[in-house]
Amino acid sequence: MRAGAAHSRCRPGVASDGRKPLAATVEFVILEMREGSGYADTAHRYEFPRRYLGVFERVVPGEGVALIYEPRMNGGRQAYVAWATITSHPKQEAGGLYTVDLGQGLVSFDKPVPFAMGGSPIEHRLRSLERRQWGAALQGRAVRGIPRENALEILGLGYGHGVVALSWPAEEVAADLPERDRQLVSRLNRDARFRDGVLMAYDFRCAVTGLAAGPNPASKLYGLLEAAHVRPVSNQGPDQVANGISMTPTVHRLFDSGLFTLVPKGNEILIKRSPLLIPAMTTSPRGTRILIEEGFALQLPAEPERRPSAEFLDFHRREIFQSHAA
Repeated sequence: MRAGAAHSRCRPGVASDGRKPLAATVEFVILEMREGSGYADTAHRYEFPRRYLGVFERVVPGEGVALIYEPRMNGGRQAYVAWATITSHPKQEAGGLYTVDLGQGLVSFDKPVPFAMGGSPIEHRLRSLERRQWGAALQGRAVRGIPRENALEILGLGYGHGVVALSWPAEEVAADLPERDRQLVSRLNRDARFRDGVLMAYDFRCAVTGLAAGPNPASKLYGLLEAAHVRPVSNQGPDQVANGISMTPTVHRLFDSGLFTLVPKGNEILIKRSPLLIPAMTTSPRGTRILIEEGFALQLPAEPERRPSAEFLDFHRREIFQSHAA
């Protein structure tokens, strides 16, 4: 079964088996992923049955962008949660199924985008239908094309901006955008790559508390862990793994506020508390504590080049850390 309407490019696509040119290529595709689907989906590969082959044969590898939708079934969030680039033509696997590669893998949104907002579905194709018809309209369309404008709307909501665009292919996409949106193209991609690069370097574990997010895909890590800049972006801090540390949201806020800082010592990086970090900030009424103790060592990546740079740590101690009581 073919997906719904999709944005058409000027040049035609070509089927992967050399058949006659296809009339229109597809830039953006929604891919449904859920646990217990029976398909061998991963962060780098999508598996699908033959009925969706026509959709993928109209995607130009390296230019097609997949938006990942997680249905409600089996505890799913009924939301758009991530994106990826489609980097291969369909490949037939054993058992009559097909796969496509998802490039460098899924890149999670800053926040999931719900299926509907304010009583209106996010996907334009559903907005002319009554609510009771939404499910039937998507039945059998786990893979479906989506117009560029609608895809950019979802991406914008996922990153807390207005309508934005991906940086793939950066020059081609950005050239078609208004100036306001063009300025957000590179920022969107840098934010996502920085966060995912830092979390991967720390094995999806908070460097301060040791809290581990477990073997969850990146699209399910929203709200569990964040990538904290050591030298803030507002102070010309770069989006490099060496300028990032994996932290839980509460620890991240305390670090950004200068309520603790970090001091290199030999092969370790130790915590230094501010006098302003009072016990009430790290202890709940039920007695739960966040251990941010003087002299505690961070849990660091094994590779030295992925650990926080001494230069950025020095900036945080000098410019951000609140070293004196008020």
